[in-house]
Amino acid sequence: MPTTQNTQGKPEDQLFSFNAGSIHHPPWFTNTLAWMGIVTGALGNVWQVVTSDIAYQHMVVTNSTFMSMAPQGQAGSQLVIQIFSFAVSFIFQLALMYFVFRIAQEMKETKAETGLKGMEAIKHTAVRVIDHQKALLIFTVIAFAYDTLGDYTFITIYANDPFVIFTYAAALYAASTILFSKALEKQWAAEIAYANWAAFMTYSKILQIKLRKMQEQAEG
Repeated sequence: MPTTQNTQGKPEDQLFSFNAGSIHHPPWFTNTLAWMGIVTGALGNVWQVVTSDIAYQHMVVTNSTFMSMAPQGQAGSQLVIQIFSFAVSFIFQLALMYFVFRIAQEMKETKAETGLKGMEAIKHTAVRVIDHQKALLIFTVIAFAYDTLGDYTFITIYANDPFVIFTYAAALYAASTILFSKALEKQWAAEIAYANWAAFMTYSKILQIKLRKMQEQAEG
């Protein structure tokens, strides 16, 4: 039987509860935070593609095959390199987004169907993803490796400090995947809250009209 979501249990239950705490926030506040997350997530995905594109081009133009080409050949290949670097970067980033959104959906279905929470829900979700999404999982592993290599290559052009490299990659991954997915859900929840509030206000006005008519009838 489906169970209602309880955000007062274990800490991991609250961590992986997509609606934890939202019920206590006014819709305008949740909507504002959600749109900030959506914009940040969208820009994060764009920036991920840009940096992966730059890193991929850098790896291509520094390999022995390109370096052995004549200057005319190097100049003539720039457009081709730009096109396939962008195409590869865009496709792999899109694959990561599909995978993250699929994980979020599988997590929700696991909670609704089994009532599992916390680490048990995560384990069950992992099994479902591996069993039913093997092709996507393999493609995602390749995409994750590509994005990681691209991030590392790009940031090491400007810095070699391990902390800078780690925080850059972690922040970019969080913004382009988890934060983006979370923000979209929060925005949708805020829209529903606005609709519920509008319905409540309409219902209150109807009750006030009925009460006024009853009072008028009683006085008449």
